[in-house]
Amino acid sequence: MRRITFLSTTLFTLCIVLIMLCSEANAQKTANVKKTIEVSNKNFVRWFNNGQIDSLLTLFRDDACLVAKGCGKEFINEYYGSQSSKCKFKEMSTLSLSVGDSIAVEKGRWVVSFNSGEELGGEYLTEWRFSGKKWLIVNDIESNK
Repeated sequence: MRRITFLSTTLFTLCIVLIMLCSEANAQKTANVKKTIEVSNKNFVRWFNNGQIDSLLTLFRDDACLVAKGCGKEFINEYYGSQSSKCKFKEMSTLSLSVGDSIAVEKGRWVVSFNSGEELGGEYLTEWRFSGKKWLIVNDIESNK
C-alpha cells in the first residue's frame, strides 16, 4: 500500500510539474516570437541597405509572395535588388503581432529615404510561418501613406 501511495504521489506531482512547464512555455511563446521577428526585421533593414539581397532571401520561404507584386524567391530577389539601389530603409518597426501555433501575423510601419532625399512611409502586414525550425515570411503586403 505504501508503494502505491508513493507511486501515485510521484506521478501526480510529475503531472502537475509538466502542466506548469507547458503553461509557462505557451505564455513565453509570443514574447519569443516577437523577439525573433524583431531581430529578423533588423537584419532585413541591414541587408537591404547594404545590398545583401541573398542574405535577405533567407528570411523568406521558397513559395513566399509579395502580395499584388509577385511570388517566389527569384521574383523577390529581382524586386528587392532593383529597389535597394533606389532607396534605403530608415525605419521598420512592429506595431502589433498575433501568434498562433505555427503562424504569426505582424503589422508594422516602414519609412524609406530615396536617393533624391525624398521620404516615403506606410504600413505593412507580414505573415510568418514556422518552417524548418525557423520563422519565415510567407506573404508580405505594404501600403503607402
